[in-house]
Amino acid sequence: MLIKKTLELQKGIKIFFQTDIDFEKHRIFLSSGTSTEVEQTLAQIKYCKGAFVPKESWREPNIEEKTLLGINEQLVNINMWDLHQYIGLIRIPDKVLAPLEAILENVRKSPAIALEEWQAVVTHPEVENVIVEVSNYLMPYCLFRHRFKVLGLYIKPPGLKTVTVNSVNNQSENLYIGMHLDSWDRYPLRRRHKSRNRICINLGCEDRFFLFINLTLIDMFYALGLLIPKDIHKHYRGTELGNEFMKQYPSYPVVKLTVRPNEAYIAPTDNLIHDASTRGRAGEAVMKCKLNCLV
Repeated sequence: MLIKKTLELQKGIKIFFQTDIDFEKHRIFLSSGTSTEVEQTLAQIKYCKGAFVPKESWREPNIEEKTLLGINEQLVNINMWDLHQYIGLIRIPDKVLAPLEAILENVRKSPAIALEEWQAVVTHPEVENVIVEVSNYLMPYCLFRHRFKVLGLYIKPPGLKTVTVNSVNNQSENLYIGMHLDSWDRYPLRRRHKSRNRICINLGCEDRFFLFINLTLIDMFYALGLLIPKDIHKHYRGTELGNEFMKQYPSYPVVKLTVRPNEAYIAPTDNLIHDASTRGRAGEAVMKCKLNCLV
C-alpha cells in the first residue's frame, strides 16, 4: 500500500510564452492536488472508476512557483525551447485562422449544436484546404515533419471539469477519464521524451484551459522511489506511473494554463499527465471548438 506524502511543486516542465502574449495577468493557476472524488455536476457526466481530477479551488502561483514553472521567461526564439519536454503557448495570426473561423462561425457562438450541423462543418468543401494552411504555419514547431498528423476539429460542451472521454468502441456509454497520459507514439518510458507533441488551437470565442502536472514520466518514476534498471521492466511503458504518483502525492498541484481564443498550447502529452477544462468565468453556455494536431 502506498504511503500518502506531501510533495511541493518541483522544477520540471516549463511553460514558454510567445513574446506577443501577455503572460502576467491571470494565466496560470494551481490546484491543491488531485482526487478520485468527482463532483457529478451534470447527470450525463460520468467518470471511469478511479479517475483523478484536480481538487478545487484554484490559486495563482507565488513568486517561487512562477520561477519553477518558467513563467518569467518569454520565448524570444524557438531555440530556447526544449520541444521534447516543455510546454509552449503561442498565438496564431488572425489572417491564418480567419478562413477556418468563417467556416465555424455558426458553431463558435452556439450554446448547442446538432450532429447534422457539426457534420456540415467537418465535411465543408474548404475545410481540408484551410487546415493545410494552418498546418503549414505550425511547421516550425514540428519535431518530425514527415510525421505531422491532423487529428481533427472537435467541439466540447461548456462547464466541464475535464473533457476527455474513453475511446473504447465497445463501451455502452462515454465515461470521462480525468487526468491521463496519451500514447500516440507508444514509446517506452525511457524514450517517452522523443514522442511527438500535441498542439491544440482554441477556435472558440472564450478561454479554454489546459491542465497538467509539471513533471515528466521519468520525473514521476524517480519521485516514487523507483530505480533503473531495477524497476524499469515493471514500468516499461510508464502508463501506470501517473496514477501511482497521484495516489502517493495527492497534494501535488495540477497546473491550469489559460488558452485564449486564437491561441494554441504545444505540449508533450505522451510524456506528462494532463487533460483540459471548459469551465470558465463567463459564457458557460457556449460550445468550445478546437483543432488538434500531432507535431
